Amino acid sequence: MKKFFHQAIALAGLMSVIASASGSTGIEMLSKCEQAIRFMDGPKEKITSVMAADASYCMGAVEATTSMLVLHRDLVTEDKAVCMPKISLSQKARVAVKFMTGRPEILHLGSGAVLYLAFHDTYPCNPKI
Repeated sequence: MKKFFHQAIALAGLMSVIASASGSTGIEMLSKCEQAIRFMDGPKEKITSVMAADASYCMGAVEATTSMLVLHRDLVTEDKAVCMPKISLSQKARVAVKFMTGRPEILHLGSGAVLYLAFHDTYPCNPKI
């Protein structure tokens, strides 16, 4: 019963991260994360407050999602767990963009769900060999 309770809390936490980012879809998240990468690589154009806000939104959503995945990894089933390596926020954003760019068929989903899928696909705890 205690394990079930912990799994329920983990799922609720993950869902709150997904819900907080669910106001946008993967399409918007991809655009915001591409903007964040342009910032990290040195912007070639004048930075506007909207561009900075978009990049910040991506980085916040990526960090929130990966923190929740690490925090609750032991509380979810192995097939749903993500084994995040210790990588920079910049690298996490690049992983997310690479995944979203290669999977246009899922970009209609909420941005939180798309980020979860990006990290689950890239860093599964039980990789298929």
